[in-house]
Amino acid sequence: MEGKNSLELISQKLINYFFKDYQADDKEILIFGLMAVLSTTITSIFIIVCSSLLGVARFSIIAATVASILRFFSGGIHAATYKQCITISTVVFVLLGLLASYAGIGLQDSLFIILLLALIVGSIIIFFYAPAEVEQNPINSIERRYRLKRYSFMILFTIVFISYLILLLKNDLYQFILAGLLGVIWQLFTITPLAYKLIDLLNKDRRDKNEEQKINI
Repeated sequence: MEGKNSLELISQKLINYFFKDYQADDKEILIFGLMAVLSTTITSIFIIVCSSLLGVARFSIIAATVASILRFFSGGIHAATYKQCITISTVVFVLLGLLASYAGIGLQDSLFIILLLALIVGSIIIFFYAPAEVEQNPINSIERRYRLKRYSFMILFTIVFISYLILLLKNDLYQFILAGLLGVIWQLFTITPLAYKLIDLLNKDRRDKNEEQKINI
């Protein structure tokens, strides 16, 4: 990440003001944590506002929440900037909300099969790729890696099992179930090598544009 973006500057100023007596290393940890909280808050607001305008807020929120729970343990790709992260997340989860809204009823007879496929394919992806790390936050402990992988399996199974129970007991929530499954599918995609290649291409294109701007200046 080149330079300091506004989110980092705001976080740095707040931490330096309220924790001025802390050591530099401790401040860095606090700054990183505050940036994550601010980014998540801003992203959530954008998702809620944009999806509400399109009438799919319930489905977008479910997709984002389910994906976030699984992501906490499975890891996944990170955008080069917080602005990029907020933009991608907003676009993706609003689109998933729209897809759940319009396809949920039509796919009601196929949801059991989709649940089974999500469990099987998801387990394979988690087995090979979770936890997916990034350069900024490497996972050096083998014990921690196995623990995160195990929790990822447990979260996937729990989501699928709860969705299955809802289908059995309440047969008019197809759109909500599909929204949750789409959140799972998106999160599973973000830990695959293909997702990392795509984000690398996106980041490379951004770096190339920055270099061109510097040359023109």
